Amino acid sequence: MSQLFSFPVKEGSSSVFAGTGFEVMKSKYLGAHGHIAISTNHIQRAIAYLKRQGVNTLPETAKEKDGKLKAIYLDSEISGFAVHLLQK
Repeated sequence: MSQLFSFPVKEGSSSVFAGTGFEVMKSKYLGAHGHIAISTNHIQRAIAYLKRQGVNTLPETAKEKDGKLKAIYLDSEISGFAVHLLQK
């Protein structure tokens, strides 16, 4: 991915990033086929909106930094992909 699109590679502890748009996990996590991240300007607003649509989150997947929610997975998969919200 990085060579094809000339994205810089960033090695993380649990994944490898190609630019800011692609992440490849080093080990299997949620989702039969992997996961899709959706970046949002306001993660709490996104959660409230999705809840009104009947979609819940998985509290045990919540990741915080400095006391603020940074990422959380939804409770259902889409075509075998887990979906998580990511605070920009």
